[in-house]
Amino acid sequence: MTAQIGQEIQLLLVSAYAGIILGISYDLIRVFRRVKPASLIRSFLEDLIFWTVASIYFFHVFLKYNHGTPRYYGVGMMACTMLLYEWFLGKRLVLWVSKTVRRILLILLKPLKKYLNGFKLLSRKVKNRLLKLVKGE
Repeated sequence: MTAQIGQEIQLLLVSAYAGIILGISYDLIRVFRRVKPASLIRSFLEDLIFWTVASIYFFHVFLKYNHGTPRYYGVGMMACTMLLYEWFLGKRLVLWVSKTVRRILLILLKPLKKYLNGFKLLSRKVKNRLLKLVKGE
């Protein structure tokens, strides 16, 4: 009986760990959405892919630690851990990481903006000259 209780406790701990991993993974998607706003279709596809991969991952956890038998308390532990992670750490972490990524991108892309503006001016001039040549002016 003691070995079975040990296996159940191990499944609870692994489920909690899986919940934290899935929470962090979904936060990465949320950071990406804050940095580059997503359309409704892109959000739907990202969520569909995430939850498909998450269900495969969690099935793997059940297969490895519980011989493929799903236990509702394991699923509940995963869901509760994801919620607790979101409430206590996830929101703050997503805000901080997305602001940091935006700042880094602004610093890295600022020099490129000057070159892109120069390239736009050059391309407009070339386009205007080509149009004048085609019209025969």
